[in-house]
Amino acid sequence: MSDTPKYSQAQLDAQRRERLEQARHRRAAQEERQRREAEERERRRRLSDLRTRSIANAEALAEHVRLRGNEIYSHDASHLERRCAALTSALQAAQSVRQLREHESEIGRILVDLDEAVARKRRDDEEKRCLAELDRQRFRLSEVEHRLSGVRPHEAMKFDAPGAAAAKQAIAGARSAIATGNPESAQGPLAQAEEALGTHLNTVAQHRGEWQRRQADAEQATSELVALVEGLKADPVLVRWHGHSLSQLEANINEAHDAIAREQFDQPSAILSSAQTKAKAMVHQANEAQIKADQRDYIVQSIAQTLQAMNFTVSPIWQEHPGHPASAVILQAATGSNKSIYVSVPLEGRIMYSVNGYPMTTETAVGGGKAAVCDEAERVLVEMQQNLEAVFGVKMDEVWWEGKDPTRALRKADELPTSSSHQTKGERR
Repeated sequence: MSDTPKYSQAQLDAQRRERLEQARHRRAAQEERQRREAEERERRRRLSDLRTRSIANAEALAEHVRLRGNEIYSHDASHLERRCAALTSALQAAQSVRQLREHESEIGRILVDLDEAVARKRRDDEEKRCLAELDRQRFRLSEVEHRLSGVRPHEAMKFDAPGAAAAKQAIAGARSAIATGNPESAQGPLAQAEEALGTHLNTVAQHRGEWQRRQADAEQATSELVALVEGLKADPVLVRWHGHSLSQLEANINEAHDAIAREQFDQPSAILSSAQTKAKAMVHQANEAQIKADQRDYIVQSIAQTLQAMNFTVSPIWQEHPGHPASAVILQAATGSNKSIYVSVPLEGRIMYSVNGYPMTTETAVGGGKAAVCDEAERVLVEMQQNLEAVFGVKMDEVWWEGKDPTRALRKADELPTSSSHQTKGERR
């Protein structure tokens, strides 16, 4: 018996390969639909969650306006309540995340207008009580101080630290001018304090809005990344061939969330773009690999049916590496006279045979030396290859093994031997 591996190369004819590729394309289209459906489900879920949260914020704002109704004029209260109701309706009707974000910005404007209404009524009430100019100036200054204190310290430092310092300095100057008791000399410093406050409030509002926009864009990119991964996970072929790479893409979701927490709002978009490029390559590679696997499985089934037609008993087919999609697939076939053939079909490359019960001898080769001879086993394998091509369109090269004389014609054996074993290898063409 010889332990020398044998091999041959198999290749489908054009018609059968085209049928396999068309079947793969159809399944790939279905898998594409599954990915898109999973992405869309994630988008709808995010839209629903964001809508619920936004409506809750709008309703809380409406309650806040109602509670402060005694601090503002009735016409201001009615106007603000109508705006809150309109905001809630707009949020309920919004059809996209971007629309929800645009409507949400109305919350900040309503809050600013509420503060203005409160300040207006408070100023009017105070002016009614204060007839002296200095008293009115003191009240105006107290309003400036009150509104400045309404800016959260961390937002003042984050969005307009120089403006906060300038407003505080102007307030100090106005306070000193009023303390002199001369209303005319206090007018200028007081106006400067009011102007500095207005500039600071506008700058904070502008920078806060930009910060919120960038944060929203980063969250949207992260949401798209989640939807992309969910879509890929819904593709069974991609999961089969790129499970590890898919896990790496899932890790990118945490990276995007961490970037948002660090306020690095540009990173999620970059992560998403990279993930989309990788996903496209993964889908292409998975489809290419699946086509090869489909060809491998077709060849294995064709060999099994061919050997059965040649009166071999074929055992159940198994994988050399169970569970691995690129594993070689192995089958065993035997006759009633204890002759058997093992066939290993890889994803790519040589098909390997191992035969038992067939004799192997040596003869003098052309040009000198000895050559291994496996006539009976070679005859069976050649017959199998001829049937494979005729029935299933699978073409095989000549059967080879180490030590075979390439110039020797196949000898026809009259009887099948009952001992020895050897391996052959064939090339798919």
